[in-house]
Amino acid sequence: MSVLDLGFDDHGDDPTMASAGALATPIMGDIETRGDVDYYSFTAQAGHIYRIEETTSRDVKISLRDAAGNILTSRDSPEWIQWEFASAGTFIVGISLYSSTSVGTYQLEVTDLGLDDHGDLPGVGTAVTMTQTIEGLIETGGDRDVFEITTTSPGEIWRIEETTSRDVIMTLFDTDGTTALYTASNTERIAWSFDQPGTYSVSLRHGSSNSIGDYTVEFEQKPADDHSDSLAMPSPIATDGTALMGDISHSGDVDWFTFTTTSGQVYSIDISGSSSFKFTLYDSTGNTSLGSKTNGSLFPTLDAATTYLIKVESTREWIQGTYTLTVSD
Repeated sequence: MSVLDLGFDDHGDDPTMASAGALATPIMGDIETRGDVDYYSFTAQAGHIYRIEETTSRDVKISLRDAAGNILTSRDSPEWIQWEFASAGTFIVGISLYSSTSVGTYQLEVTDLGLDDHGDLPGVGTAVTMTQTIEGLIETGGDRDVFEITTTSPGEIWRIEETTSRDVIMTLFDTDGTTALYTASNTERIAWSFDQPGTYSVSLRHGSSNSIGDYTVEFEQKPADDHSDSLAMPSPIATDGTALMGDISHSGDVDWFTFTTTSGQVYSIDISGSSSFKFTLYDSTGNTSLGSKTNGSLFPTLDAATTYLIKVESTREWIQGTYTLTVSD
């Protein structure tokens, strides 16, 4: 048997006895006894994001507390915390080994990552006024990056799309910053026609509340709608088989067309496109459906020499793209 005096504990076991830590300087520590916890304090700046990380392969648990010792967050896998501090002050980091029966050394680093790259709330987001590509970073678990789109005319259409493989959720808010108009959770894309001029907000976050990482989002101001959404103002289409191009450019977009028939003739109506689109044939009132087809052809015999209507739409609200429509006698 041997008895060895290891001296005093290297760091305080209680938040009130925390050792002062220097930012960006590695702190060496030792969990000397089973259940030992080491505490450090550091001063944070308001609005800054800090990364607190155990940089060896040691399996540890990390906690972050305010100056009063109240836990703000804790984590054991992976061994790091990134946190945005709303106000300046002194904060405390606690570190212990994951196994309560283990002892050993570790290395802790606290790094100031600076300010958030984009605002977290509507009204303080990054302004977008034209077609552009923006790179961003979700710095903390639950971080949201907000962008402000200003439209100048009714019916203005915008496409917002995350173009990497990053799993994100985007929400479009009305001009009040609180009313959600649309949420894209599985397509990473929003295409929207804005009814009124104003400033609208787009909030982007990761699909997992614990994830961080970079992303790329494209904002594109698209041309005005090519065909009317109203059956009262349909676009004429010839019946000689001439192809007419159309674009379902935003969520909820529909295109209306009209053509005039000769009594008793058989007609071929065909639609094809880059995605799944369908058309529905209506009588002249637009109230009675005479048949529909998805990515294919319909061959109605139209007994009356009159005007008929065709409505084109996508099969899913998040699908947009171009299509070709033909009507042949």
